[in-house]
Amino acid sequence: RTGFVVSQVFEGEAAQRGGIRAHDVILQIGAVPIAGTGYSILTALQQAPLEGDLAVVVMRQGRKLNLTVRFEPGAGRSRKPAQEPARKPAATEGKSAPLKEDEKK
Repeated sequence: RTGFVVSQVFEGEAAQRGGIRAHDVILQIGAVPIAGTGYSILTALQQAPLEGDLAVVVMRQGRKLNLTVRFEPGAGRSRKPAQEPARKPAATEGKSAPLKEDEKK
C-alpha cells in the first residue's frame, strides 16, 4: 500500500497551516516516499529540517497536490524522545530487606 491516510489535523498546527486535511493520503514528505506505515512517516520527519519549509505530496479526492508545510522556531516539534519519569523503587509495605554484612556494623 502506498501513502498514509491522515486521520486528524490539529487546529493551528503546521500541517493545517500547510493545507493538509483529514482524509488526505500523504504520498511523499520531502524526498521520502511514504509506504503506508507510521514508521515511514517518522523516518521522513526525522530527516526533515526542524525549521523552514517541507514539501509534502498528498492525494485528495483523486488529485495529487504539492503542499508546503512550514515549521517555525519554537513551534513544539522536536526530534528528541520524551524523557521517561524516574522510576520509584517498589514499595515494601512495612517489610524490611535483610541487611548486608557490611551494613550490620
